[in-house]
Amino acid sequence: MADLPTSVSAEGIDKNSRLADTTPDIKFFSPDEYDFPVIAFRCTNAVGTIMFAKRWLLSQYDSNAWGGPEILRLETQEVEKVKHREEGTLLLLEHACWIEGRKGRVPLRIMALVMPKDPRVRFWYSIASFKGLLLRLDEEGFIQPRKTFEPKVSRHHRRLFVWMRDAFMDTLKVPDHPDYLNAMAMTDYSPPILHPSASLRLIESCEPLYASQKDTPKDLSLDRYILALPPPEREVASQVQLTCAEYLLLKRNFFKDWFTEVYRSDKKVKDGEVVRTNYAHEQWLERVYEWTVRRARRLVVAWKVLGLLDQERVLPWVLQGGMLAEAVGAMEEEDGERVDREGGAAAGKTVGRPRRAR
Repeated sequence: MADLPTSVSAEGIDKNSRLADTTPDIKFFSPDEYDFPVIAFRCTNAVGTIMFAKRWLLSQYDSNAWGGPEILRLETQEVEKVKHREEGTLLLLEHACWIEGRKGRVPLRIMALVMPKDPRVRFWYSIASFKGLLLRLDEEGFIQPRKTFEPKVSRHHRRLFVWMRDAFMDTLKVPDHPDYLNAMAMTDYSPPILHPSASLRLIESCEPLYASQKDTPKDLSLDRYILALPPPEREVASQVQLTCAEYLLLKRNFFKDWFTEVYRSDKKVKDGEVVRTNYAHEQWLERVYEWTVRRARRLVVAWKVLGLLDQERVLPWVLQGGMLAEAVGAMEEEDGERVDREGGAAAGKTVGRPRRAR
């Protein structure tokens, strides 16, 4: 099936925007309060079920009837990845959750299609009853008689409810931007800011960073990852026209490459030579990211002001492994405290077999 228009999917949402963190305010009953059965149907045709469900939802929530396409969010179901005549289980969860409406709570119905060899679960939810859809699926022979898991009777009822609730809420979330995911997957070799309390003032007084009148600073007020950067680095990212995720990824790539170069330049380090000059830093940005000379110079100057490029300060820290060394050090310190506690507990006791007197 062709991809849905972006008006009814999250494909058009900027993953760098805070809007990506905005999900429907859906509230669930607690497992102890939920006293409706969970119903399971055997699904004999997963592809047909997916296509009928999508068509039914689109017809139910026609934008002309409901006043706008925002009433419906329907993601691509990746039908092409489902095998022909693939079977599965169709789960129905009713009256388990709600959204607040103008006249009080509006109950939601949730359906989930689970296939044994497919890691993805297809979810649908609606404020309307799924009765019409289920009747149509039954007429087409896509579903077979149901099995009911009653509350306080079936031991699977609570487990199914909790699983569907958690998996459904995870599915509603818009995934993180690839730049952010890639940055978080890398070791952070960059040093901490030299003077944290004065760093924002120092950056704001850094004239070379603001020297260009040609480039408009990027507005980061709605950036999804703004809290991942300290205030001075938010200002730097804005001035060099990077989103917070782009800045994080660039920074980690930069310091990883510098760490590698320092690590391989053992002789230079011992002789007190500079491993990479500011000009070489600028050239790295120009070569790897195809930046202009002006843009690269502004970022290097800003990082210099923050103390990130001071080799005398950075070198010992980098040679110890950066953030990785801090993590290892913390583990070793914790292990040391554990040994001390165990040693203290054993004080005054005879350890091992006493030596015989000769």
